[in-house]
Amino acid sequence: MVYCSVSSVAQYPVQLHVANQLVYSAHDYPASVYNQPWFSASNYPANLPGIWDKFWGSIVKQNLAPVWLGEFGTMLQTQSDQQWLTTLTNYLGTGASGISWTFWSWNPDSGDTGGILENDWLTVDQAKQAYLTPIEFPLNGSSGGGTTTPTN
Repeated sequence: MVYCSVSSVAQYPVQLHVANQLVYSAHDYPASVYNQPWFSASNYPANLPGIWDKFWGSIVKQNLAPVWLGEFGTMLQTQSDQQWLTTLTNYLGTGASGISWTFWSWNPDSGDTGGILENDWLTVDQAKQAYLTPIEFPLNGSSGGGTTTPTN
């Protein structure tokens, strides 16, 4: 994994022979998974958008390249983790214009985050789902709710 900041992406852009084929994938986790100094800052969780801007968010905001938040997750067992997830889902935005994301993980046996599914592998963890529902949208790009049927 390569760590980069917005300044390095702007200063050293990846030049591909075929344009528009690069997506940066960020991973972000709360203090219960990987503690960082910003989790104990006096202005936590209000400081988080600035942290995300520094490391990956401004890549999207400055239209340097697309970003996919490829991993984020939590067991939601602490107030700090709940604040982190609330702030993060607000930061990601909604609909097709928001930052793309994948919650880690679907299966319940991720040791530090658990999953969307509870330990029976069938039941959706409604507490986690409640954070994600506002930022979900149909993959066909429409703004309406409901289920979409894939087409070939």
